[in-house]
Amino acid sequence: MNRLYYYYIILCAYLLTVPEPVFAQGMTFREFVLTTIRPIVNSVLVIMYALCLLLFLWGLAKFILNAGDETERRKGKSFMLWGLIALLVLAVFYAVVYVVAGSFFGLTSPGYLPESGGFNIPNY
Repeated sequence: MNRLYYYYIILCAYLLTVPEPVFAQGMTFREFVLTTIRPIVNSVLVIMYALCLLLFLWGLAKFILNAGDETERRKGKSFMLWGLIALLVLAVFYAVVYVVAGSFFGLTSPGYLPESGGFNIPNY
C-alpha cells in the first residue's frame, strides 16, 4: 500500500484518541495550543531526554566494562559524547520552544512546571 495511506491511518487514530478541541464552545487558538499541542511537545521532549540519557549511560557502561579493550572503550566514549551532544541540542530546542511560547502565547512557565515558576513545598 501507499505510505501516505499509513500516515492517514495514524492521523485518524490520533484524532480519535486525543480529546477533540471543540471550537464551537469558543476555544481560542491559544487555548487550543495549551490543551493540545503543549502536552504533546512536553511528552516528546521528556521521552527524548530519557533516550539521550540512556545513550549516555550505555556509553558509560561500555567504557567501564570494557576497560581492557581499547576499541570498545573508544566506542563507549563515542556513545557518551553523542549522548551529551544530544542532551545539549534538546536543551537548546527546549529553550527555543519556551521563548517562542512566551513570545506568542504569553506563557510564563514550561509545560510541566507550576505556573508560579517554582515548586510548591507543603508546610507541615
